[in-house]
Amino acid sequence: MDSVGTVKFENGTSVATPMVAGVAALLWAMDASLTPTLVRDYLVDGARAPRLNPSTGADSLPLPIADFGGDVVYQLDAYGSLSLLSRERSGTPICGYPLRVGDDNASVVLEPPGAAPRTLPVSNAFVSGVSVAQGGRLISAQGFPSVILNQTGTDVGRVQSVSRAFLEKDTVDYFDPPNSPYLHIALRRGDGTSVPDFDAVAPTYPPPDPPAGP
Repeated sequence: MDSVGTVKFENGTSVATPMVAGVAALLWAMDASLTPTLVRDYLVDGARAPRLNPSTGADSLPLPIADFGGDVVYQLDAYGSLSLLSRERSGTPICGYPLRVGDDNASVVLEPPGAAPRTLPVSNAFVSGVSVAQGGRLISAQGFPSVILNQTGTDVGRVQSVSRAFLEKDTVDYFDPPNSPYLHIALRRGDGTSVPDFDAVAPTYPPPDPPAGP
């Protein structure tokens, strides 16, 4: 689409190559251990994977866009390739399938389609809500205490009373430690490092009255 909103159709390898290379880079960003052959397979299989039909609300197979002498061609589908990778390879970022609180309120359940659900236990916590952070690389289990899990279910951090902000790569927790008059902030970076808890950022209660003058 150009600057005046006109849709232009192009063809040729000069147009297709950067699109395919971009999706390949996204696949390697999700799983750096992929071989070139596996990346090719996820590009091809993702283009043919079932996807949501907005007209019916159900999953359906995509239609081919061309047939070159019996060689059927499908449209590149970045979401299809990334979600297929996420469903098939444990430990990759979560993409394209739901997760929920376990019935015991002490676990998180991942529900990839076409595979058995995966249960990630959360020890010593009551879980009341769950969400995904950092592009599917971390799971936030809200409750008491609130817990951060990585995509394999390892407990990588928890706080007692929290408000959580998800940034593009970082997760920030604002919490009130017991018997502390200050708001604490914990920063967990996307690379797995973290900044230790620090206080005196903002008082959570009004400051005391100044001493009376003479």
